[in-house]
Amino acid sequence: MKFKRFFVAESDCDDIWRGGPDWLDGQLHSDDFQALASECHQHRQEQTSNMEGAKPIDLSKNVFVHVGKCGGTSVRMALRSVHIDFNEIHVRVVQGCSLDSPRNWIVSVRNPIDRAVSAFNWRSPRNAGQGGSTHASTQEIEEKFYACFATVNQFAEALGDGSACGALARKMLNEHVAHLGMGLEFYFASDLECMLTQSVYLVRVETWASDVGDVTRLLGAAQEPLHEHVHSDYPMGNQTYLSDKGQSLLSQALRREYEILRELELKAENGRLDAAGLSERASVQSNLPPAS
Repeated sequence: MKFKRFFVAESDCDDIWRGGPDWLDGQLHSDDFQALASECHQHRQEQTSNMEGAKPIDLSKNVFVHVGKCGGTSVRMALRSVHIDFNEIHVRVVQGCSLDSPRNWIVSVRNPIDRAVSAFNWRSPRNAGQGGSTHASTQEIEEKFYACFATVNQFAEALGDGSACGALARKMLNEHVAHLGMGLEFYFASDLECMLTQSVYLVRVETWASDVGDVTRLLGAAQEPLHEHVHSDYPMGNQTYLSDKGQSLLSQALRREYEILRELELKAENGRLDAAGLSERASVQSNLPPAS
């Protein structure tokens, strides 16, 4: 079987500007944004300079799949702090997994409902204009979407509606629009089967500190990675309420997200749950039948 060459952003430094920061605390960090992007570009320049006249560093062995709103910016910083080289895939479908060239796949993950809530709040125009769309291709639909919904609970409850706003709510998830729809199903629509034959490492928002330490050690780092996070105000950060109806409908809409998370957990070198444990967790969250 042949696989296409995997798709990476032109620059992961530029990707810093494409979806808002992904620190672990759900906070804004806008004051640190410019410095982070500058540091990233400097790192790229130093890396290029160091490669002149020497054997190029193989960056293809480690691939970091930076799923938005899952602490990915902090994962990137932690990997760099212990000198682990990697290619990064962000706001791109993972393509190019090869059975002939096994890689280490590092994936930032989060409870799918929590990720969706965070993505909704970050992009909301009620977030003091901090996370609004900068892409012409999604700006119009996001404006219509947020004209329908002031809160994430309104969005979640509308997933079962036959109204125009209900159809728009489903469209955001089903057609993977912006960060709200760009969850695990978006990233792994193509190469999940191939990827699961190789080494997978998960960094979960819920257990970030221990995960990033475990993953960097498993990848050969001898020192402790950077665990620094700067806190700031986040206008929509506390708007996380979901009614029972909203929780149930959103869980059903994210059914495939939980299925993929289950597959990743069962494969991961640092998997935390066995088949029975993960099945129970996924069933509670998304009303899925237990895996056989």
